[in-house]
Amino acid sequence: MNPCNTQNEEKKEKKLRAKLLSLRYLVLDSGRVIAGPFVLLYFRPKFYYENAAARRKLRGNALVIANHPGQFDCVKLLVAVWYRRLHIIATKDIFERSKFANWFYTQCQCIKVDKDNFNYDTFLTVQERLAGGCVVGLFPEGQVSASDEGVSAFKSGVTLMAMKSGAPVQPIFIAERKNVFQRLRIAVGEPIHVDELSKDKPAMLAIQEATQKIREKELELKQLIDTERQER
Repeated sequence: MNPCNTQNEEKKEKKLRAKLLSLRYLVLDSGRVIAGPFVLLYFRPKFYYENAAARRKLRGNALVIANHPGQFDCVKLLVAVWYRRLHIIATKDIFERSKFANWFYTQCQCIKVDKDNFNYDTFLTVQERLAGGCVVGLFPEGQVSASDEGVSAFKSGVTLMAMKSGAPVQPIFIAERKNVFQRLRIAVGEPIHVDELSKDKPAMLAIQEATQKIREKELELKQLIDTERQER
């Protein structure tokens, strides 16, 4: 066995252990362990997968995106990617509700964004998290959806973040529950590599087309759930 390879593997293992045991994630991990079972019991999630590739658990960095049908979608997104720590991009309004709220959401590794006045610092924070191998979650619609299709127009930020970082985009569709007795339905798509959608195209056109294709994938995942409902 090559000594250099052995040393590299040992370094990776030490780095992974340090990350897993980091106090930085104490609040987030405690919440997942304590509240997780109750959340799963309440939502009783049912998963739908686009194909075999969609069933594979995320490894390394990724941008997890979802539609925004209503309140508590952040919790639903955490349910969808329960096996990874999720750094969710959240509006600054929830941080500013109180000092405790600011502390809590910061400790939960949420990334603050001003929807009305996007700050480049937010973009840099996302890139830093992705460069560190983290999974970042966001809702590209930017607000609770009011579209009859179930998915409003996407903002191009998700495409820019993916292009800059090289991280794959993991599309997820969350079906709105009509009542608390209905199970939470989540459709998971195959990860999208934005660079493959934008080859040999001018920058602005590539961004627009890639953003539209990501939204179209969300609509396909919605159809996956709708088809199952119709067949019942």
